[in-house]
Amino acid sequence: MQTSTTPRFWPALCILLVLALLPHGATAQPKNGSEITLAAAVLHFGYQEFDDYGTLLDREDGNIPGFFIGLSHASDRWVFAGDVAYHTGDVT
Repeated sequence: MQTSTTPRFWPALCILLVLALLPHGATAQPKNGSEITLAAAVLHFGYQEFDDYGTLLDREDGNIPGFFIGLSHASDRWVFAGDVAYHTGDVT
């Protein structure tokens, strides 16, 4: 069954493939120092609501584009890290 969100799947998949094929830097944590990560992200949102008898009342499904930012700092004995992801958009 094809839904209205299927056309949105292909652009998101193409973006992910392009990003996966781009050259990447080393992913190892530096011995001492800081590292910042910026990345594109896609969140798949799937929601279904049922009544007490199992009948589907509402359904929303789709991909939501966004971005990811991460920051880490390594010292001799410790690594401090944090990240945030933000997604915005509508699903049907």
